Amino acid sequence: MTNLFRHYKLNSILLVCCSALLGCGPSSPVGVNVGGTVSVNGQPSSYGSINFAPDIDQGNSGPTVTVMIAEGKFSADPSQGILPGQYKLGFDLYGPVAQMPEGEIAWEDRVKYEPKHLGNFEQTIEIPADGKTDFVFEFTKGRR
Repeated sequence: MTNLFRHYKLNSILLVCCSALLGCGPSSPVGVNVGGTVSVNGQPSSYGSINFAPDIDQGNSGPTVTVMIAEGKFSADPSQGILPGQYKLGFDLYGPVAQMPEGEIAWEDRVKYEPKHLGNFEQTIEIPADGKTDFVFEFTKGRR
């Protein structure tokens, strides 16, 4: 019985030590604040999204993060995981949506009230170590 107790005691001590060693590893990198404005043809994009993809050609790595645009503005806080470095951005932008009238509308008139797609655009940027919240992205429709 004493050998069995010693065996469990030794295994318990090893489990605690291994757990402590695993818990002491490096923590995940902390993201930075990123934000700014987006416009097309001089008008703020009503809504859309930006994909922040690390530029692996420039040695950056990490997850791709999608940030939403509302009324021409976007922001991401550190919890969203955008790290400093080079990024390739992909923009999917939309213009304002017309207010639908009350009541029924004809099926063929529905396109008047759908969001207007302004286009897809690309941009390459560098995010500094302390983040940046005043990016300004201005696009001309038709140019990518």
